[in-house]
Amino acid sequence: TSLLLGLANLRLGIWWPSNMAEGGSCAVPSAMRRPDIEQRLHPALGVITGLFRTQYYLARELAARFHGTRRRWQYLSDGGHFENTAIYELLRPERRVGLIVVCDCGCDGDYRFGDLANLIRLARIDFGLEIVVDQAAPDDAVLGPVFGTPDDFTANAPPESRDKVAILLNVHIAGQAGAPDSAPITRIVLLKPRLTPSAPADVRQYGAMHPAFPQEGTADQFFDEAQWESYRALGVAIGRRIASSAVASRLFGHV
Repeated sequence: TSLLLGLANLRLGIWWPSNMAEGGSCAVPSAMRRPDIEQRLHPALGVITGLFRTQYYLARELAARFHGTRRRWQYLSDGGHFENTAIYELLRPERRVGLIVVCDCGCDGDYRFGDLANLIRLARIDFGLEIVVDQAAPDDAVLGPVFGTPDDFTANAPPESRDKVAILLNVHIAGQAGAPDSAPITRIVLLKPRLTPSAPADVRQYGAMHPAFPQEGTADQFFDEAQWESYRALGVAIGRRIASSAVASRLFGHV
């Protein structure tokens, strides 16, 4: 199915006329742009690629012959087919990112943290990094009411855990995770949307009427006003808890 959708160019991205091949701006009118490299070097091929541009680019992609910035059109995608949290690229060693704040908004109704598991696996294989849950934050007097572990998000979690909305993750060089003398090279604040007892009353009422909230899939592309406002209000409530002066001060002192 994925192959057929790809061949039909039915994907979750968009072809963007970047104009990078000309070294200019994408705002340059098409009539003023230079021809593609095929048109300049092989006029006959340029005619074919002009008529069947999409098919030509797809064929190059299927053959693993990527054009980089040497062609006018760039395919932009959110990358969710590979790693859904977008943390992967931030973990590249050359970036040296010390603190990452991310909201894990994958469709995870059972709170199994599949996207996090995929990230941990990829980070270990590709970058030689270990991502582990910070076990001190849940026991901290200030951070504990907000930060937990993945087990605190399951249906069987104790009642006192059901107001937790985040997990603190430590990133170590592989082989050093858990060693007393190995300070984390990166900290990740992972927010996880959930319907908490402290959420606004209208949001809790919406959740009672819609059991999948707030972990609904992307198949629903048409939010009504109540659904939109419920997601917005829940996000604001979670953000305020993380950004409260006490939690923020303690968090930055902890990391």
